[in-house]
Amino acid sequence: MFGFLNLGPWDLFVICYLVLVIFIVIEWTHKRKNSHYISMIR
Repeated sequence: MFGFLNLGPWDLFVICYLVLVIFIVIEWTHKRKNSHYISMIR
């Protein structure tokens, strides 16, 4: 169950980096969609 706890610090760093990248991509596409809708309404 807690197999991820015996990963090395480097593996933890990679996982954190991937989560951050995914979060940034989702936020960026979300903002682009919002600005796209706003420009369509105008």
